[in-house]
Amino acid sequence: MSISIEQLLNIPGVEVLKTEISEREISFHLKIESNYTRCHQCGEKATEYYCDGEMLRLRQLPIFERPVYLYLQTKRYRCLNCDDRPTSTQHGDWYDLTSHCTKAYAKYLLRELVGSRLSDVARKHEVNYSILRGLLRREVSAEVDWRELTRSAGARPGRNLPAQGASRFRDHRLDPQ
Repeated sequence: MSISIEQLLNIPGVEVLKTEISEREISFHLKIESNYTRCHQCGEKATEYYCDGEMLRLRQLPIFERPVYLYLQTKRYRCLNCDDRPTSTQHGDWYDLTSHCTKAYAKYLLRELVGSRLSDVARKHEVNYSILRGLLRREVSAEVDWRELTRSAGARPGRNLPAQGASRFRDHRLDPQ
């Protein structure tokens, strides 16, 4: 049984055009298979090809401890439903453009942050510190609902928490409501 590269990448609606493997990294050049995008104004399908958009460089999960980069040539389509005929850029729901990585790689980095510092994970995976910090801010809430903690498993200050958590817990007033 043979498995295609598209199946290994597990990215729906994408065709692999070219693969490059070096000692340092693995690169895949991709094309989105659909011939349309959604208009950013009306939300309808924009189907008239206008031009190529920007070439995206996205980080993907590592393979054999080598960083993997996906190069995606986006396309721009013109909306025929809107009066001013705006153009919209094609995109996939499998990547996070703000973080310049796939959503799978973003989840991987968030797991790597458990018990680690941002700077350590950034250095270990050769990721820009500010991109990693932005990912963390978007995905993890900075506020704690202390009432929820008191309801779960009968938690009380200093109980069922690690030492660091217990010291933080004492600094907050618990008012079960």
